[in-house]
Amino acid sequence: TPPETPISPSQSIEKIASATYLPEGYYAVEKESTALRVDTFYYDANDNMKFQLLQQVIDEEAHRDVIIDTENGSTTTIYVNGQEGILVEYSDVPGRFTLLWQDASYRYSLYGTFDSYTELMKIAEGIKIE
Repeated sequence: TPPETPISPSQSIEKIASATYLPEGYYAVEKESTALRVDTFYYDANDNMKFQLLQQVIDEEAHRDVIIDTENGSTTTIYVNGQEGILVEYSDVPGRFTLLWQDASYRYSLYGTFDSYTELMKIAEGIKIE
């Protein structure tokens, strides 16, 4: 029998995702990053943290079940740039959402408080790899 093919080492994030559309006055601060994930935090003009963008490499670990906090939330299947995703809207905090989707290389999530669902989707659809 042929030898087993070794599992190749996990890829790493080569290009970081960022929001190409932000509400006026918002700015980004990359807070944490490793080879497999990057957390970017977005603040409004008054320096209040509004939402977080997580970019994560899809590897064997990432193919396991994803855990999303749905307590006090309703879930909906939505599409971001043609990719199926999960949207959680939290009834206890108006404007608070979690949005999770992936492409061929990365899993993305947006979590935080948004002015509206429309604003959240505009931000999500403007996430680009640079």
